Amino acid sequence: MRQFFTAPPLALMSEAVIAGNSPAVIWMDSESEPRTTFLWDKTHCLYLAGDADNKATNRALRELITEEILHNLRQLGIFKVYYSSTEWEHHISDIFQRVSLTLRERSLLTLEQFNAYDWRARVPEGFSVRHIDVLLLANQSLKNVQSVTAEIESCWPSLLHFFRRGFGFCLLRGSDEIVCWCTAEYVSDGQCGIGIETDEAYQNRGFATLTAGRFVEHCLSRHIAPHWDSWASNVPSLAVAAKVGFHRTHEYSVYLGVFD
Repeated sequence: MRQFFTAPPLALMSEAVIAGNSPAVIWMDSESEPRTTFLWDKTHCLYLAGDADNKATNRALRELITEEILHNLRQLGIFKVYYSSTEWEHHISDIFQRVSLTLRERSLLTLEQFNAYDWRARVPEGFSVRHIDVLLLANQSLKNVQSVTAEIESCWPSLLHFFRRGFGFCLLRGSDEIVCWCTAEYVSDGQCGIGIETDEAYQNRGFATLTAGRFVEHCLSRHIAPHWDSWASNVPSLAVAAKVGFHRTHEYSVYLGVFD
């Protein structure tokens, strides 16, 4: 499968799938000599790679997506289509005939130099940074604990798998509210992606930066190279990444599908 997903954003995903840390269903046009492969992460991301000009394969992909996958995507309301080369741009609208897609730009960032961000000095009084573990997610009285759990379950085969091979940190207000969380996703040997979110009521207060700082500190202590993937138009996300020490290394396009 590696030969189909060589671009950095796709390689990060495919290595995690090969490692067994990211769930996926994979289709190929041939068992012995595949030319095209299609991967679905069972949530909102689909990946097309290989030969984009095979009419028979594209027809089969259209039937597969229309008959077996679109129903699940409609329930989520939104999805992204990643692809290995610009040749796919000539065929994606035909493969997704019943969906309106918009081409959007994304940025992949890698850690250039950790800015020794002193996240500890920036934790306000009454707040604390906590490792995301079994006990934390078991506390159903915590505000936003369901959102953290849902984020992990969308990226990992199971919570147990995350606890064994993943990691994450969150910022707590007192003992009853998670205000920001940062979790590892697309984890493989020596690298990982980053998922981060801040409760809307606590945004623009530097909480994402300090939580990400703690996350990156942990990555470096384990010799893990973290990657930050964001919409190119998401200025706040890119600003947080820059403060921690990330820089853009790859610009690419995806198709965004949105259902009413």
